[in-house]
Amino acid sequence: MADTSDTNSSKENAERLAKTILYIENIYQQIKRAPGAETNSGKRLANQIHPMM
Repeated sequence: MADTSDTNSSKENAERLAKTILYIENIYQQIKRAPGAETNSGKRLANQIHPMM
């Protein structure tokens, strides 16, 4: 029987990473909607959190 412990931990890590990405995306969206988001400091903060957007 094959050892599935590595596969299980990889799946758990992938799920944890996906949840973390969604959490960061949620924070990013909140910053984008926050008062002052269009100021230079607001844009800089958003870019530090999510530079690809």
